[in-house]
Amino acid sequence: MKTKIALFIACVAAALALLLWLAGWPGEEEESESEAGIADLLLPVSACDPGITTCALDMPGGGRLTVDFSARPPRALYPFTARITLETAEEVRAARLDLSGAEMDMGVISHELVRDAEGHYQGEIVLPICITGVMRWQADVIVEYDNERVIAPFLFSNGR
Repeated sequence: MKTKIALFIACVAAALALLLWLAGWPGEEEESESEAGIADLLLPVSACDPGITTCALDMPGGGRLTVDFSARPPRALYPFTARITLETAEEVRAARLDLSGAEMDMGVISHELVRDAEGHYQGEIVLPICITGVMRWQADVIVEYDNERVIAPFLFSNGR
C-alpha cells in the first residue's frame, strides 16, 4: 500500500513539474531591452481604426504619429499603401509595420517602411487571405530611435 501511495505522489510531482516547466516557471525575468540594447516602449492599443480613417496619436516625449491606409477597409490579396507620418524632434532610425491576426494566429508579417522625399514612411502591404472572410488584424507601428523603440498598436478589420 505504501508503495502505491509513494508511486502516486511521485507521478503527481512529475506531472506538476512538467506543467510548471511548460508554463515557463521558474522563468527568467523579461528584459526591458531588445537584443540590440534598445529599450522597448509598448503603447496601449489605440481606439482608432486605420481601416476606417486616418489615425493619429501623441508620442511619448512629444511629437505625433499618423497612420493612413490607402484602402478603407483594406482587402485580402489587394495591395494597399500604409503611410506613417512622424512629427518628432528625435532622429528616427527606422520604421516598420508588423501585422498579425488579432484573434487567429497568422504569424507576423513584417514590412520595413521606406522614407520618401517628404519624410513619410510608407510601404506596400498585401494581407493574406483568410478562409473566414473578414478578419481582425493588429498593426504594430514600430519606430526606432537611437535609444528606444516605440511600438504603437492599432486594430482593424479587412474587407471582403
